[in-house]
Amino acid sequence: MDINDLFRHSNKADLEDLIPLKTINNPLEYFHMGDNPELCPDYSQIMQMYGRDIADKCYYCVTIMPELIYFDKDTYVLLEMMGVLMSHTPRNILEKNINEFAKEIKELGLENENVSWKLSSKFKISLLNYYIKHQDVENYKDFIDLYIHSEYGFGKMTQKKIREIFDTPHKKEGQTFINKLPDRVTIYRGEGDKSTSLDKALSWTLNPQIAYFFAIKNSQNTSYLYTAKVKKKDILDYINDRNEEEILVYPENVHLMSKDILYSLDDIKKIYKNEYTNAQFVAFELMKSYNNFIQTSAFAMNSSLHGINHMKRICFLSGLIHEMLREFYRELNDNTLITVMTAGLLHDVGRVDEWNDLGHGKRSAEKYESWFSQYNSDVSLLIQYHDKDDDVLEKYLEHNHVKRKELLWICYGILKDADALDRLRLGWRDLDTGYLRNSISKNLVFVAKQLLNVNYEI
Repeated sequence: MDINDLFRHSNKADLEDLIPLKTINNPLEYFHMGDNPELCPDYSQIMQMYGRDIADKCYYCVTIMPELIYFDKDTYVLLEMMGVLMSHTPRNILEKNINEFAKEIKELGLENENVSWKLSSKFKISLLNYYIKHQDVENYKDFIDLYIHSEYGFGKMTQKKIREIFDTPHKKEGQTFINKLPDRVTIYRGEGDKSTSLDKALSWTLNPQIAYFFAIKNSQNTSYLYTAKVKKKDILDYINDRNEEEILVYPENVHLMSKDILYSLDDIKKIYKNEYTNAQFVAFELMKSYNNFIQTSAFAMNSSLHGINHMKRICFLSGLIHEMLREFYRELNDNTLITVMTAGLLHDVGRVDEWNDLGHGKRSAEKYESWFSQYNSDVSLLIQYHDKDDDVLEKYLEHNHVKRKELLWICYGILKDADALDRLRLGWRDLDTGYLRNSISKNLVFVAKQLLNVNYEI
């Protein structure tokens, strides 16, 4: 279980998994919690403190740790009891709080924003699901607000009830924006191994970058990016409160156009075993060979954004992309592999600033040439132009006598893609996959994210 799993489990709980307190004779023994009774009070303790009515409505749930909660199935009041117990809340105060909350839910509805913000974040989705099974949600805006602020598990809500809400006459939150859309709209959806399945999913986006983010956000295995079309008249709503350009649409109204795989590192090791092995071997050899040279750059050794770890990742990614492209470009060979990976490893060795370091490509190339008397001119050229727009290198190749121009252009695209993929270290919105030159590079977005947690030792 990694940090994403811990976060997800600590933020999601299901009412169906509740264990009535009175059915557990010894909670400490039941949950293997040692000898601290304050962590797991039993039924007699709660009844002594707060009376039978409250004790009968107490349950244990297990997320990361067993937690005691109060839940009234008739009033929908749910409280986490740990805070109550730790603060030694008097019985009369607890009863007053419960009654006031029950009255508020009855008058305003659980979906009302003035009520929903008070709900336990762990149980919010499960509680809403239970609530709408027994109640009519009258305010569509409140329902959408609750949807917007909910994470993890929305797909578990009852589909029948969700459709009843959307099919009830209401004003769409994004109607003005929807009116401006063309009759057929291109939409995208990212799917990881924890995502709601496509046949149940309502949520899509107009922005492919956002789809990429949700595909790899918490996934551990192969992820996918879907591209589809939807008719404007079939759009349920448009929501942009979280800057996610979200389109809601019933699954049956989505016309799927493509499904692109986003490989994980484990996928690459299995499916592209030879390509991965080649890139990894060359990366380690280059790191050992150029170790002393790289250490001459204090910036490279100390920078958190453009330093040695970034340069190592670009080296490996360049090699991986190169090897995966070999079947499409016969010109690529072992020599070009070493060339592009060397350029990847040394491309920022002349940097002196984290951000607007104009000319650092040329500076890096000059440093490389001055250190090695027999330097590789192709490596130098790739380093020098990696920080410039494509047309700058195009003009240079066009007006100068350079051997293997087409091959250099391919290697340049590989290096640029590798450098772009590592922009994920700056934040998911900093990578625009629309600028990636090779389609295979788009399949490596998840790999690039996972590499951020890999340390290549020299």
